[in-house]
Amino acid sequence: NALKELKGKDVNVHINSPGGDVFESIAICNLFKQYDGDITIIDDALAGSGASIIATAGKKVIMYTNSMQMIHNAWTYAAGNADELRKVANDLDKIDTAV
Repeated sequence: NALKELKGKDVNVHINSPGGDVFESIAICNLFKQYDGDITIIDDALAGSGASIIATAGKKVIMYTNSMQMIHNAWTYAAGNADELRKVANDLDKIDTAV
């Protein structure tokens, strides 16, 4: 990945995102946490939803007075019978606990 090429040099990561997939966000966060150098997260305007998870990976986080983070419980659209919907609810609870 591109981080390996930086060989531990300090990195600034600018975020301006409404978010995205929770598992992709966790994977990016964990990748940043494994990096040998210092990562500074700069919230340029919005670190929303999944992007707020990524923002936690920085050794330092910079936010401007007009920047925002939007953090919320996991949610999804679902269809199915009662057993299937209970499983979906349990999965959402697990995600909330994990992040």
